[in-house]
Amino acid sequence: MKKTLLFFLILFTQLTLVAKDGYIINFETKNLQGKTIEISHYYGSSRIFYSKNIVAISENEQSVSVKENAKILGGIYKINFIGQKNYKDIIIDNGDSLSFSIDGIDIANLTVLNSEKNKLFFLYPSIQNDSIISTFLSNHSKSVGSLFFKLEAKRRNVPAYYSKRAEYQRTFWDSIDLKNDQLRYLPNIYKTLNLFNELQPINDSLYSRSMNQVLNQVETNSDNFEFYLTWYFKNMRYQQLYYLDNTFINTYKKYFDTLNIEFKNLSSFRSIERTYDDVFANKKGEVISDFNFLDSNDSTYTLSKIYPNNDYTLIAFYDPYCSHCQKAMPKISLLFSELKATSGKKIETIGMLNAYEKEGWKEFIAENNMTNWINLYSKDPNKEYQEDFNSYSNPRFFLVDRNGILVSRSGDTKILYSIIKQ
Repeated sequence: MKKTLLFFLILFTQLTLVAKDGYIINFETKNLQGKTIEISHYYGSSRIFYSKNIVAISENEQSVSVKENAKILGGIYKINFIGQKNYKDIIIDNGDSLSFSIDGIDIANLTVLNSEKNKLFFLYPSIQNDSIISTFLSNHSKSVGSLFFKLEAKRRNVPAYYSKRAEYQRTFWDSIDLKNDQLRYLPNIYKTLNLFNELQPINDSLYSRSMNQVLNQVETNSDNFEFYLTWYFKNMRYQQLYYLDNTFINTYKKYFDTLNIEFKNLSSFRSIERTYDDVFANKKGEVISDFNFLDSNDSTYTLSKIYPNNDYTLIAFYDPYCSHCQKAMPKISLLFSELKATSGKKIETIGMLNAYEKEGWKEFIAENNMTNWINLYSKDPNKEYQEDFNSYSNPRFFLVDRNGILVSRSGDTKILYSIIKQ
């Protein structure tokens, strides 16, 4: 009798123990001998992890615990068995003591024992109704899960009528503190930011306004500011069809040239810097630079004499030994073969050897079905065209119309297809 009472006392203590900082997670496991549970904190749709804990299971029926002693920010964590692709998301706040049970390798069978917020969170993916959101916000307002559900509510309540979306965008962040560090680690933050920007038509003016609506609410020296600004620069590149070059350039100059913002993540800044150089050198809506090039017979071709004869002209810079070119050019070649045959548009394709030697050039053309392209190279040892096209690396793509106006710098086949077929 005493042993039984002692057992339940220990179990009760495990279930009710509250961590001062960090978290304690208990698992009652069955049929999992030899497996290892992994708990990971991730952010964004790309599931980028920045902290992990693991616990091994050595018996067929065993209680195991994962403990984190350091204070945590709180967020949505992923639970999975190492070696298994399937996972389950859970909410962990600082100081949490949570308990789950699991029988067998299928993580979908993970059951909540003592966390009402996670019971609601587990229900949401299959039901996704407003009652779960309102219940969670009412009962768990201090949990990081409340931020997750506030973002979900924003995404679920977009007005059906476009006439009401401008006001919805104006008040979009009223109930959400954009300074909250937890926001940038939520798995639905990217989708929410994207939704917010697409509530109105995308153009330079409206995009700048929505971006400033976010950035102006956050201190410029904060981690959140760097997160939002990085996201906007990436998103402007993603929105290839909407000609946001002026917004990109003006935003870069404002924050990096005038305000001298310094990024902690130097790789992110370098990526933005490279994109700025590219955008600044080749702005959409402007006529591309004109150069003379030679074909394999050393006959001269001038760009400005080619594009006036076509609805669209693609100029592709490549190096036969560039691994990225070896992956991209077959797809580009296949796409433009299709477009030339089916689009009803007159299309020309120019393959520009962007290397200092011609070794492998003719073989590359044959292997990638580019024999019907205009294939050119430059005899200029200084390759001055590289500065104008910012084509110091490969591959680079430029789609121009019959006036030589740059339409796209993208090598994304879906984007190129949609532009030409529109």
